[in-house]
Amino acid sequence: MIPTSFKLAGIEVKVEKSDTLIKEKGIIGESIYTEQKIIIDTSHTPKESYEQTMYHELIHWIFFIMGEDKLRNNEKLVDMMGHLIYQYEKTKVFNEKLIEK
Repeated sequence: MIPTSFKLAGIEVKVEKSDTLIKEKGIIGESIYTEQKIIIDTSHTPKESYEQTMYHELIHWIFFIMGEDKLRNNEKLVDMMGHLIYQYEKTKVFNEKLIEK
């Protein structure tokens, strides 16, 4: 599931769904920093692909907020971090006995 918005360091980032991004640009997701938004194409990909793309774009935003342009533009790093965080979110298991009260 992808959010409609979130905040990072006080900046609200809107998330919009698209059905033309793949056709027009050949990409599933895009961060537009000047408009404080992420666009995700949900029309031609499995749910897992566009959900993972959301994490990919989130990593771009985190590096943008940190002023780390070299890291932000490292697609290999951003993609791997997005995949790993997505996998964590989808596979985490809780054991009530281990959770401190």
